[in-house]
Amino acid sequence: MARAKQLLQSEYSVAVLATLFALLLRFLLTPLLRENAPLLVFVLPVMFSAWYGGFRAGLLATGLCTLFGTYFFIPPYFSLQVTDAVNLTRISIFVFEGLFISWLSQSLRSARQRAEKAFAILKESEEQYRLLVEGVRDYAIFGLDANGYITSWNSGAEVLKGYKAAEVLGHHFSIFYPEAAIAQNKPAYGLQVAIAEGHYTDEGWRRRKDGSLFWASVVITALYDENQKLYGFSKVTRDITERRRSEQALQESYNLLERVIEETADAVFVKDLQGKYQLVNSATARVFGKPKTEILGKSDLELIPLKQAIALQKIDRSVIETGISQASEEPLLVAGEVRIFLTSKDPCRDAEGNIVGVIGVARDLTERIQAEMAQRQLLKDLSDVKFALDQAAILATTDSHGVITEVNDQFCQISQFSRAELIGQTHRLINSGYHSQEFFRQLWSTITQGEVWQGEIKNRAKDGTSYWVDTTIVPFLDESGKPLQYLAVRFDITTRKQAEAKLQRSIQRLEAVHQIDQAILSLEAPSAIAHSALSHLSNVLPCNQSAVVLFDIEAAELQILAGAIANDVAGTVLPIRDRFPIAMLWDREPIWYVQDLADLPQRSVGLEQILTAGYHSFLAIALTVENSVLGDLILLAQARDAFSAEDQQIAQEVASQLAIAIQQTRLRDQLQGYTNQLEQRVAERTTALEEAIDGLETFSYSVSHDLRAPLRSMQGLSQALLEDYGDRLDAIGQRYAQEISASAQQADQLVNDLLDYGRLSRAEIIVQPLNLTELVTTVVEKTEAEWQARPAMVTVDHPLPEVMGHRLTLIQALLNLLNNAVKFVPPDRQPQIHIWAELRSGWVRLWIEDNGIGIAPQYHERIFQAFERLHTRQAYPGTGVGLAIVRKGAERMRGRVGVESALGQGSRFWLELQAGEESSTAEP
Repeated sequence: MARAKQLLQSEYSVAVLATLFALLLRFLLTPLLRENAPLLVFVLPVMFSAWYGGFRAGLLATGLCTLFGTYFFIPPYFSLQVTDAVNLTRISIFVFEGLFISWLSQSLRSARQRAEKAFAILKESEEQYRLLVEGVRDYAIFGLDANGYITSWNSGAEVLKGYKAAEVLGHHFSIFYPEAAIAQNKPAYGLQVAIAEGHYTDEGWRRRKDGSLFWASVVITALYDENQKLYGFSKVTRDITERRRSEQALQESYNLLERVIEETADAVFVKDLQGKYQLVNSATARVFGKPKTEILGKSDLELIPLKQAIALQKIDRSVIETGISQASEEPLLVAGEVRIFLTSKDPCRDAEGNIVGVIGVARDLTERIQAEMAQRQLLKDLSDVKFALDQAAILATTDSHGVITEVNDQFCQISQFSRAELIGQTHRLINSGYHSQEFFRQLWSTITQGEVWQGEIKNRAKDGTSYWVDTTIVPFLDESGKPLQYLAVRFDITTRKQAEAKLQRSIQRLEAVHQIDQAILSLEAPSAIAHSALSHLSNVLPCNQSAVVLFDIEAAELQILAGAIANDVAGTVLPIRDRFPIAMLWDREPIWYVQDLADLPQRSVGLEQILTAGYHSFLAIALTVENSVLGDLILLAQARDAFSAEDQQIAQEVASQLAIAIQQTRLRDQLQGYTNQLEQRVAERTTALEEAIDGLETFSYSVSHDLRAPLRSMQGLSQALLEDYGDRLDAIGQRYAQEISASAQQADQLVNDLLDYGRLSRAEIIVQPLNLTELVTTVVEKTEAEWQARPAMVTVDHPLPEVMGHRLTLIQALLNLLNNAVKFVPPDRQPQIHIWAELRSGWVRLWIEDNGIGIAPQYHERIFQAFERLHTRQAYPGTGVGLAIVRKGAERMRGRVGVESALGQGSRFWLELQAGEESSTAEP
């Protein structure tokens, strides 16, 4: 049964069945239409088959209808030969209409599928963007409207600030500021700066939901629509409390080390492997009686007597060779007086742990012998701090003119210059050119006044690569308060700056893609979408000019949809041959990048104009949809090799979105055109069909009236024959007369049933609440009066629920079901009928059960079709239309009908209608 149902629902079966139905309908309309419009009715199965099964089903229906119509309704009849040009023209027009309708239906189906696919891709893209923003948990990313009220909230914001989205959406973002900042009007100031400059960056205290404060790095970016009208802001917040604490702790450590080294009365010095002094403090300078500049870079042999120098070098070599700290008492001649110093020397190690020198601290035992133990401990502490600082920081010392006098290994490693290449040079050697001259003027103005300068500087290494350092420059002042030298302490922050730049580019990239998605979803015109995409790309990519062009291959032309190419602006139509090689459009890579147009050996007219206009970098991204190139996204830059791989990837993503948007707009316009054509044709065909139906209705009433008169005559004359001449007729004659009377009566009943069936199809049906108990009681009483020749036992389970239906139609259906229940019971058995109802989720199912002959399962659907009979009229009389009337009535009342039965076990017919209001409220 399931296989048969599946076969009936296949596209070809539907085409065959629709054609057969149309053939039957055309036979019925033959008395009305005669030889007129022989193929008109067959348009309906073609339309239905093409709509249901597509082009192939419509094509099959067209072929079948052409054969049947030609064979049965075009003279010469019952032949496929066409003898006159008029009928041949009719057949040709019908075949053309069938092919056109099939093709049009298939095109609509394909266009709808492509539109749904494009919409799914857009939706997926938007979902990916949303998931990416929601997945960033280390940054609070949220949106503000033009007045500063919160409009969006990501998961990172919930983690950082403690508010859930429902708690902050619609609130002013000033709830995150401390009261002091609000009193200073900082929230409003930040928005004003963002509007004026495009963005606003700040660091300061912010408040969480629980009232706790954290030090935050904040970036507020103003957002504008395509008309450059401010519609809101995006705000990115990061918790840098720990970084601030680390910086403060490091600065405090450095200050402590500086104070300890400079303020201690002990001589502190650092020697390299050659015994030359690399670092000395003021106490060391006093011991030697010379300024630091005259000590640094010299050995003991150049500063003190030979014998003392050899003794000191011996201890130094021991420390360097063994890596073990040593403490010894060393006599030194100071200002003509021999003084005893307790000297502690330790190996100085580089980042890899290699010994690169000696760190020494000498204490004058003459005056401070009592503090010997404490001084040694202090020496150890200072040594550890210095070692840690040298390991972590990039150190450089310059004189008052900025000439480098000393650098540590960290400086050499990050700059890739050797110590010899650095000492004696200024920092111009590593100047990247990133900062302005005003930046360095302010730096020198600060440190020459004896103040500490702090900031971030971008430098250039020897191989040309750039790196960022967080720099603190401390001026060393002489006795008059003027800078004597400067110590620069730097920390490598290149990774952090790269991460920040990458994040900023990602935010801009996602914002640009999101804006394009929004333009696509708003169903703007292609030119508006392209203009919006180009305006956002100019903020993300280093392009000086951009354009979106569309190709018309057949016309060998291209149109600039938005933007400009050299001197050609939007709307310009140009020959493709002058711009690009035609072969390139058919066989090309998705990305065509020329680092410098001047390097091309051969250039088209268009490329020559671009180069003449001053543009060297040329990037063309194909706008491709389903392996079809619609056009190009073209980006131009005056610089050579301006577009990185990341820039090309961003441009390709935007090009993909643009291609989808343009294709979607084209498909929408094409679909609208197809829809308008189809609606027009359907309206025309509907009008023609309504006219045919009206004629058929008039014809049916005329035929029924004309048929009844001879039927009444047949019935009346046969009765008169039996009454007046019955005694003269033999048994066969009497039986013939009775058959004539019965046949006339049956034909009259058939006409009445057909009129009732047609009336159900046309009559206006208004459903309303009906008392099912009252209706069933009325129908049972009426039928019992008709069953006197064969009384039936009827049992009704009262009360029955209220239903929604049409009174007369429901009475007709119940009468037919009850009459069948009595009719199809064997003669030797008393009919027994059981009626009851049940509620089913807002529906009422009325059951009518009998003890009749039953129905085989394979005929359960067939019996509800018109003129379907399972028995002969002699065995069980009837017209074969009764159950068809029941089904039609149920459908007009928005219900349905069915049967459960088996041969020899009786039948249970059910009629299901919507429950009335009282029944619905009473349902458990």
